Amino acid sequence: MAVAETMPGRTGNARARLHAIPTGAWAIAGGLLLGYVVLTVADWPIRWLMFMLAGVVAIVVVAAGQMRRQLLMYFVIALSINVHYYLTQPEPFMYLGISGPTWFSIPLVLLPAAALAFLAILDAIAGRARLRVRHPMTTLGLMVLTTAGIAALHSAQRRFGVYAVVEMAQYFFIYLVVLNTVRTKADVATVIRVLMFTLGIQCVIFLLQTATGETFTATGQVARATEGSGLVRGSGTVGTTPSGYAMFIEPLLFTAFALWRTRDSGMSRRVTAALAAVAGVTLVLTLNRTSWMTLILGCAIVEILVRRRGIARRLSPRVLATMVGIVVTAAIVVIPLILPRLNAAHSDDWEIRKNLIQIATRMIAHNAILGVGPGAYPFHIHENAAGGTQWLWVVHNEYLLIWAERGILGFLAWLAWMRGGFRQALAASRTGDPRFQALGIGCAAALIGLWWEYMLNMWPPYSCYALLWFLFGVLAAGNAVYMRDEATVNSEQTASVGPLRATA
Repeated sequence: MAVAETMPGRTGNARARLHAIPTGAWAIAGGLLLGYVVLTVADWPIRWLMFMLAGVVAIVVVAAGQMRRQLLMYFVIALSINVHYYLTQPEPFMYLGISGPTWFSIPLVLLPAAALAFLAILDAIAGRARLRVRHPMTTLGLMVLTTAGIAALHSAQRRFGVYAVVEMAQYFFIYLVVLNTVRTKADVATVIRVLMFTLGIQCVIFLLQTATGETFTATGQVARATEGSGLVRGSGTVGTTPSGYAMFIEPLLFTAFALWRTRDSGMSRRVTAALAAVAGVTLVLTLNRTSWMTLILGCAIVEILVRRRGIARRLSPRVLATMVGIVVTAAIVVIPLILPRLNAAHSDDWEIRKNLIQIATRMIAHNAILGVGPGAYPFHIHENAAGGTQWLWVVHNEYLLIWAERGILGFLAWLAWMRGGFRQALAASRTGDPRFQALGIGCAAALIGLWWEYMLNMWPPYSCYALLWFLFGVLAAGNAVYMRDEATVNSEQTASVGPLRATA
C-alpha cells in the first residue's frame, strides 16, 4: 500500500526534473543521438536506422516537452543534412551529367516535416487552428508542379520525369508544412535562430574539410576534395559539390549580415558578425567564381536595403577599423589558397560553357512548348550537338535547362514562382520586426545572387531547393502573422477612439 502511494509522487518528481532541463540541453542530446544514427548509416542496414532515428527523435521530443518547437528545430537542421532512404537504386550514370534525380527516395528532412504536418492536422481537427492552403505562393508552387507533370507525361523518358516530379512534390510538401507551422512571432524567431545555428555548423564542417583535404557526407562516405591542380574544395553536408554548398549558405550568410547591420535585431552583434565573416570566407574558398560575384553583389544589396528601410545601425570608426582589419587578415590568408583558381584559363572555361549553351538552345528550338521532360536532358544531348570533339555535358545554365526540359510553360511558371518568393522577401523587409526584416532582406539579396549564379550553374543538390521552398514558406507565413497583428492593432486603436460626435 505504501509503495502504491509513493509511485505517483516519484513519477511526478521525475517528470518535473525532465521539464526542468533546459530546452537547449534536450536539443543537444537529440542532436548527438541523431548524429550517431546518421554517421553509422554506412555500416548498419538503413531500414533499422530509420526506425531507430524515428524512435530517438520521438523519445527526445516527448521527454523535453514543447513537441512542436522541438520538431521545428529538427526540421530546420535536417535541411542541411543530405541523407536519403533510397526506395529504388539510382539509375546508371550516363557520363553526360544528370539534370534531376534518377531514383525514388525519402530525404531525412521529411521525417520532422511529416510529424509537424500530423500535428497541424490534429490542430485543425480539434479546432485549435485552421489549415493554411490558400496563398499566392501556393498557387505559384502548384503551377510549377503542374507544368512539370505535363512535361513529364509528354516525355519519351517518362520514368525520369516521374522521379523529378516526385522530388518537386516533396519540396511543395515542405513549403506547406512551414506555412502551417510558423504561426507566431516566436516561431519566426526560432526559425531564424536555428538557421544561424545551421550556418555556423556548415561553416565548421566546410573548414574541417578544407583543412583535411577530404569531403565527407552525413552517411560517412569520404572522398578527396582536391582537383588535379591541388585546389581544396569542401561541400559541407548539403551535397557533394562546392557550388551546392555555396548556393545553400548564401541566403543564410546574407541574413546573418543583415542581422548584424540591423538595429535592435534581437541577435548578438558579435555572433552575427562572426557568422557573416566566416561564411564569407568559406564562400570564397569554394573557388566557385560566380559565388565570388554573388558575395559582393549580395552584401551591397543588403546594405542598400537596410538603409532604405531605415533600420541600419550606425557604424562607428572603431567598427569600421575592425572591419578593415578583418578583411585584410582574411585576404592575407585566403588569397594564396585561391591563386590557382585566379590564374586558371577563364576564357577556355567560357568556351566550354558556350558550346553547352548552344546545345541547349537547339534543344529548346526543337521542343519549345513542352520540353523534352524533367530529367531527360542528358538523353537528348548527342542529337543536338554540332559534332566534333567538344565536351558534352548537361548545360551549366539553370534557365536554359528548365526551359529545355519543361518547355516555355514550365519555364514561365518557375520564373513566376521565383518572382513571388522575391515579392514575399521584400514584403518581409517592410514589416515592423527588425529580425524578420533582416530575414527578408537577406533572402532578397540571396535571390538576386542566385539568379546571377543560375546563368552559369546547373541543377543544385536537393538541400538547396528544399531550403528555397522552406524560406518561401517562412516568408509567406511570417508576412501573414505580421499582417494579422497589424490589423489587430489598427482595429483596437479604432475601437478606442469611439464614434465621432459633432460639436456645436
